[in-house]
Amino acid sequence: MHSPLSNPQEQISHALTRVQTLRDEIRVQVHLAGMEAKDAWTRLEPQLVDAERFAKEATEASGKAIHDLVKRAETFLEELTKLTNTSL
Repeated sequence: MHSPLSNPQEQISHALTRVQTLRDEIRVQVHLAGMEAKDAWTRLEPQLVDAERFAKEATEASGKAIHDLVKRAETFLEELTKLTNTSL
């Protein structure tokens, strides 16, 4: 088990870095995917951009929201990767 980060701002900073990495990985996978995946990405991407914008106004509650968004983006990336790997 990893040790928790020391404060909400540090947690949010860590989550924001993960959001940015996921965004870049998803963009690559979407390029390889079909229209259904592109439509799903079109709905998710603005939320990732919002997370980046709101990170400066972070509170503990917004930290949870960012954490939840990271989980959703990770799930999307996993599903997208499976899709692109099976269509090759």
